Amino acid sequence: MVSLDLGCGKNKHPGAIGLDMNPGLCDVDVVSEVDGRKSESPYLPFRDNSFDTIYMTDFIEHIQDIPWLLSEVHRVAEPEAIVEIRYPHYSSRYSYSDVTHVKKLGLRAFEHFDPSTDHGEMYQYYTYFGRRFPYKIEKTSVEFHDLRIHLNVSTVSRISRAIYNLVRRDNYETFFAHLLPIGNVTLEMRVIK
Repeated sequence: MVSLDLGCGKNKHPGAIGLDMNPGLCDVDVVSEVDGRKSESPYLPFRDNSFDTIYMTDFIEHIQDIPWLLSEVHRVAEPEAIVEIRYPHYSSRYSYSDVTHVKKLGLRAFEHFDPSTDHGEMYQYYTYFGRRFPYKIEKTSVEFHDLRIHLNVSTVSRISRAIYNLVRRDNYETFFAHLLPIGNVTLEMRVIK
């Protein structure tokens, strides 16, 4: 089992190969820029079919060219590999508090890469660049902020989760996301080859 942690920073997943553009961080094994538009080599420095798990934790929102990165992740991933992505939801205070974030992402942002979803079928982002790199979204989970107001610290989070579980994701984002913001979204996708 070989795993890759893209943009690992100082918190690399245990046992993973850590890739980051900052050579000064203690957990980095491979120094490389991975944003295709900015890097000297637009390719991840690994062979095809090298990893069975790839992590991107608080990383993908820093990437300008997400489709290109996902095409490269697909290339270096083994068939049926799991790709786990965690990112701040666009309604999160963390989405706006870091000037290096170049993308604001919603709950359905990655459905464009899953041919079994409405967005995937319609837009087919997974066919860009003369490549075919589809994914299957296996699981989506959300974390809610605990708003420190005059309620029990977890009361607002419980209310947010209850509303989220009752309504469709589109409706939550349309009507509730700015009132009861989502903190982080964690997505688990399977590589289809």
